[in-house]
Amino acid sequence: MLARERKKKKILASVAVLLVILLVATAIAYAGPAPTPFKEPKGVYTAKVTTDDSIRIYSQNTKPGL
Repeated sequence: MLARERKKKKILASVAVLLVILLVATAIAYAGPAPTPFKEPKGVYTAKVTTDDSIRIYSQNTKPGL
């Protein structure tokens, strides 16, 4: 009788450990990769005031940006 109860406790403990491992693995999977830090855009930008007093920002290759 005592051996049966010990066996039951061992099985319950191993199931609990497996559930915890599964929970941690699921949390890691949902979290995904670590976010990358914000990087400043590279290049030279020039601002020009247009005739209607709005500001256009141009990148180095003179295409409108931002």
